[in-house]
Amino acid sequence: MVNEELLEDTIQPVMEICNRIYTKIDRTPKEEMSEIDFELVKTFNELVDINQRNLDILFPERGRFPRKHLSFKKQGFATGIEEEIDE
Repeated sequence: MVNEELLEDTIQPVMEICNRIYTKIDRTPKEEMSEIDFELVKTFNELVDINQRNLDILFPERGRFPRKHLSFKKQGFATGIEEEIDE
């Protein structure tokens, strides 16, 4: 039961990090995206996937939902919903 509680304890902090990135990321259009921009978007998307897997394991009866990811567009960042990929 200890490991289940540890996994549950990871969900909220990861969600808070994702929410912080999602709401505060600079979406200003840029000529070139920096390495930091790419890494921040990559980190956000990985955390979204990790959290979704944790939720799927802990609450299998809740159903599966599409994951929201950040992506790059010429005029800045965009939000996309990607189909879930079974692993």
